Amino acid sequence: SIQTKLGALRTAATALAACGGAQPSAEPTAAATTAPAAEATSAPAMAAITRGGTLRVGMKVQAVDHPARFSWTEAANAFRHVFEYLTETDENNITHPLLLESWEASDDLKTWTLNLRKGIMWTNGDELVADHVVYNFNEWLNPDTGSSILGLWEGFLTPEGIQKVDSHTIQLNLAKPKLDVPENLYHYPALIMHPSFDGDVSSGNNPQTGPYKLIEYVTGERARLERRTDYWQNGEDGQPLPYLDAIEFLSLGDDQTAYVAAMQTGSIHTMYEPSPSTYQAL
Repeated sequence: SIQTKLGALRTAATALAACGGAQPSAEPTAAATTAPAAEATSAPAMAAITRGGTLRVGMKVQAVDHPARFSWTEAANAFRHVFEYLTETDENNITHPLLLESWEASDDLKTWTLNLRKGIMWTNGDELVADHVVYNFNEWLNPDTGSSILGLWEGFLTPEGIQKVDSHTIQLNLAKPKLDVPENLYHYPALIMHPSFDGDVSSGNNPQTGPYKLIEYVTGERARLERRTDYWQNGEDGQPLPYLDAIEFLSLGDDQTAYVAAMQTGSIHTMYEPSPSTYQAL
């Protein structure tokens, strides 16, 4: 299979929050014309796992509405724990399935078949199905949505090229060959939303598939996420992820000295994109 070297590395704060461990570990993904084999999510524990606790992250809590319109990664860093992507790119820039179980591409790279995992449940009790993915593609490709995702597919895919094959299979029929389809599915605004989406990702009223529930989101101040007990992926101890009880994002303004002071007093544990001078101060 053909491997590409695309994708984006998450910040240490994001990676730590996502996996719930005490050590930062990046969690993105890059592509192949057939998906790399998914790793088992219920492997026996290799070491003692400590669960619980709240991770406090210093980061701007931005005004948001539709995730497809995210224009900065801070918003995605908060909501990627609540909603999820079809794929993800790891620290080696290799893309793997996430909500997808696998994908296949035709030899000419014009037909891509996306196979959803079965049994992934939204918090409203619905199962994630192909119709939900088709809904999201139509949102992304709608010029009225105003998403940067549209530019990734322009000239390659139109709504007419999106085909539901069965309840868990979607086929993308492209106008011309495209190698980076799996990477595009991890573009940071490409979070998968339920078709009942109310237009405001921060409302707390939208069904979710991610490991955390959105409890509070106050623009310019704070956001709080709390763990689900029925998430579909298991940790190394064989129990459902995540390991952390909660994640809090605290917005302390534009001056990084405020974040340095908060880290030095223990008010936050980590921060988003510290500058070189901030590193030195810490």
